Amino acid sequence: GTGFAGCEACLAPESGYIVTGQISFPTDYDVFLAKLSLGGDLLWIQLFGSWHEDQGDAVKEVSDGYVIAGLYTTYACLIKRDFNGEPVWERRLDLPGDHFSHAFDLEVVDDGFVICGARRPTPVSLGDVYVVKTDRTGNVLWRKTIGGYECDVGYFIEL
Repeated sequence: GTGFAGCEACLAPESGYIVTGQISFPTDYDVFLAKLSLGGDLLWIQLFGSWHEDQGDAVKEVSDGYVIAGLYTTYACLIKRDFNGEPVWERRLDLPGDHFSHAFDLEVVDDGFVICGARRPTPVSLGDVYVVKTDRTGNVLWRKTIGGYECDVGYFIEL
């Protein structure tokens, strides 16, 4: 597997670190979410995703678990897991009809999350920066597309 993001886990019952990324199998890729102790020992790992190529690109600890932004096959996703890595909810962030979208980073705000990434509305489009604001349960409040004539991607967001 490949780890793409991590953060310190201070609010969970046991302090440590949380890491997300992508783990490969012969015919599939899944998101992994792993909890490590302060000493670096693996406490647990959860694998999840859609039917094809999936990855976790950003993870943040919130008051009741972890939120992951990433990719499920061809669409940007926002995923909530509890402190044991068990599912709470999953949300698609793409616009209906999009050919492809991918969430690369996320920030926690008081009333929800702000996610950035990229989207391609059609198979021949080059792509644009994509920013999404959600509420605390991952429901999309607004979406913004930013870009020009070249390929544009938002890898990081800072509030």
